[in-house]
Amino acid sequence: LIGMSGAGKSAAAAALKRITERPMEDTDLMVEQKTGMKIRDIFARYGEEHFRRLESEAIGSLAGKNGMIVSTGGGAPLRPENLSALKKNGRIVLLERDPADILPDPSRPLADTEEKIRTLYSRRYPIYRAAADITVRVSGTPDATAMEILRQRLLP
Repeated sequence: LIGMSGAGKSAAAAALKRITERPMEDTDLMVEQKTGMKIRDIFARYGEEHFRRLESEAIGSLAGKNGMIVSTGGGAPLRPENLSALKKNGRIVLLERDPADILPDPSRPLADTEEKIRTLYSRRYPIYRAAADITVRVSGTPDATAMEILRQRLLP
């Protein structure tokens, strides 16, 4: 699952895991567990580039694990090596949410203000669209999003 920070990827992935009983990983959580630090603290202490390297390592460790649900950070698709690794897992699903519906969150270093969200969206959306095998509009609950993903036959 790819999309903007705050689009609902982690919640939709958890719903998919519960509904399908498939394994699931959240790359943000993988980085936090590996470092023992929150993402906002990694950004503050080491910078975005360091975080992106850790994120790429996490994604690379999942490459080729078919049948796994993977929730990625909002910037993961910006690196071609991440997209290549994710494509080895299967289909890439873009969770699309209107930027006006994404609430600023102080725990998200690049999405803590409405202005940052709009700027990121305009820069990243074309990359998301190009990478996605399918796009699911997020407008309801995580379960509704998961069911729409399943309806579109993304999980055999």
